[in-house]
Amino acid sequence: MRGAAALARGDEGRRPVTLWSRVNVGDMLEGVMTPLSLSFIRHYRDHVHADCLSAVGMRDSGEPAQYYRAVEGRIYANVSYFGYLFSQTPIGQDDRSFLRAFTDDSVDLTSYQNPYGRYGAGRPPLESWWFWVRIQVRLASSAQRAVASMVHQRRLELARFRALPLPSLPLSEIGAELERALTWFRATYARYMAYFFNAHLLRGAATTAAQRWLGPSAAEPFARARAASMSINGERARLLRELAHQAEVAGVAPLLAQPDPRALAREPAGRAFVSQTLEPFLREHGFWGHREMELMHPRWSDAPAMLLEELRAWLAPPAGLTTQPAEVTPPPGLACTRRAALTALDAAATRWAGYRHATRPTVLAAIWRVRALVLELGDRLARRGALHAPDEVAYVELDELRTFAAGRAEDHVHLPRRTLDARRRTHLEHCRTPEPPAVLPTEAPAIGWGTDVN
Repeated sequence: MRGAAALARGDEGRRPVTLWSRVNVGDMLEGVMTPLSLSFIRHYRDHVHADCLSAVGMRDSGEPAQYYRAVEGRIYANVSYFGYLFSQTPIGQDDRSFLRAFTDDSVDLTSYQNPYGRYGAGRPPLESWWFWVRIQVRLASSAQRAVASMVHQRRLELARFRALPLPSLPLSEIGAELERALTWFRATYARYMAYFFNAHLLRGAATTAAQRWLGPSAAEPFARARAASMSINGERARLLRELAHQAEVAGVAPLLAQPDPRALAREPAGRAFVSQTLEPFLREHGFWGHREMELMHPRWSDAPAMLLEELRAWLAPPAGLTTQPAEVTPPPGLACTRRAALTALDAAATRWAGYRHATRPTVLAAIWRVRALVLELGDRLARRGALHAPDEVAYVELDELRTFAAGRAEDHVHLPRRTLDARRRTHLEHCRTPEPPAVLPTEAPAIGWGTDVN
């Protein structure tokens, strides 16, 4: 395979190429996915992501089949196609600025030619511009109310769901709950994406302004501070830092330092910390995990010991309780107009990053609910003998589970052993093989999911 740089330049006849990338596509989509999770992401591609594009202001959401593909168990985004769709907005006319954020140094974008062309074929798509402006005005004017509404709806929906006795529900009710969970996932992800996307745009604008107006010594710390404000790992650290502080105030840090998780239950202070602090924390934030679109990965609420282990690391030296990232202010010698503009951009980026962090738990909760239901279906399939063990649900596709839960395959589950074994072998092979390049070019617009899930 020719290098990404050569293909992006269009060498050898200057044929335009499509760029498929894993760079900055989201922490939820990182790593090798199981067949179940690949099928869940395919569901996201076909039924959810178009709503996300509309929510961020794209009047034409394009063809979902073009959005993503799986290569050796890993998810790649068609960033060339997304750059083309972004060019319908008034701020996306130069698709190279978009592509720069979703590629790496292996790609030379200097003379890159997008195989999809430019939206409107060079003519300003005025209807699309007006649609984008209306969406931005609506988002800006309703953000605080909409964020509060998402948090409120999450709490109500989860209180209802947690009260359900899943193991004793009829199969048809599990199927109805799964369809409801997928509908909620679709609605919440689209609303979240608007805050995610605008936060990144404003962060990029603030960083670009800082690089133009400040010296390197001031621009670099500014860029690091803005990146930290958007960081999911930073938000995770903030939650753990606050919980660790509460543990120290409650005097249970020595109990948490013990490797035995039952140490908390043996002391009155420990039991009070669990009931008054830890359990409310898990109800609110227990959906965090790692690579949450992988449905087989546990979350804090599924495995509280995992949370306690992370908390123990925060309380133990030499890590200790780290401080929050320091804020960076423009230097005093900056012109007043530039200082005002940079301060306004910085404030807007920080505000939208806050919206993004506030709404992300709703998306995580929606994914967790889908996970809980597919694991319940895995248990039922194992009891019927269709799976050797409940965790073999990792090799069942989402639509197969939906068919089973709807009762259309209740008497005879169509999961041939040879199919499950083939999916397992393919997945294990993907786990063993070297990681493919972060950017994969193809010489023509490519539609397809790859050969990971057949």
